[in-house]
Amino acid sequence: MAFGSLATIKPTALNKSEVLYTAPAGQLVEGKVYIVNQSSTEIKIRIGLSTGGLSDFDSNKGYIVFNKVIPRGDYYETDSIYFADQQSVVVRANHTEVAFTLLASETENREEGGFLAQSVSQSMNSSTIMFTIPTDYRKFRGNLYVCNRGSFDTKVRVGLGSTPTDYLEYNYLVERDTTHVRTDLRAAAGDILYIKADQELVNFVLSGYYENFIAFSGDVGIGSTLNRLPLNREKLSALAERDHSQSSISTDHLPNMPYCTWLFTP
Repeated sequence: MAFGSLATIKPTALNKSEVLYTAPAGQLVEGKVYIVNQSSTEIKIRIGLSTGGLSDFDSNKGYIVFNKVIPRGDYYETDSIYFADQQSVVVRANHTEVAFTLLASETENREEGGFLAQSVSQSMNSSTIMFTIPTDYRKFRGNLYVCNRGSFDTKVRVGLGSTPTDYLEYNYLVERDTTHVRTDLRAAAGDILYIKADQELVNFVLSGYYENFIAFSGDVGIGSTLNRLPLNREKLSALAERDHSQSSISTDHLPNMPYCTWLFTP
């Protein structure tokens, strides 16, 4: 499981899409892309997520950054992105003197997180269902990217809940060639994400992970059983303090994974 600078590339040609990094099988990547303009002029860059390699990238739905202008000597960083299991980050620039770097961490993708959905508004008059949180997961956390690739400013609506009118955004103005990000979205099983835009060239990208709490019962090793229990680190500490004879676990040594807590009991 890698950590830190996972990839750095410079474009090999102008306006050519290239893969920055592909998530290994079974791994969830969480990180940010940093772009540094090393040229003597301003540049424009694009960043997207692909369900697979370069040939799988959907240029109509997959962008999270589109024609972002970076002045000479300046840099830009994305908000957090999540992708997993052979999904990729795709980058592009109109200059070769620019560096794309992915700073990220990899963890085991136990709960099928990553690049979860990409979509466009199907109607300018009504909301479109973009994604439904699976009912076998308790919690979701992630980011929603709203990317305006059009020549005009657009107004968008985003709803999250049981109806399209559970608004997070209502006629929010997203300027041309810009991206609006709703960070740290939180949702429960069965919640529905609704989207709407009044321009055609607007795409929505959802990436994140699920927070299921998992506990092992029995001895660690072959034959242990797996049970899903809604435990957290605070409850685990309380259990350990209450009964030292059953558990002498220090939570400082437990894996600090974003979506699960480990409990070993004899």
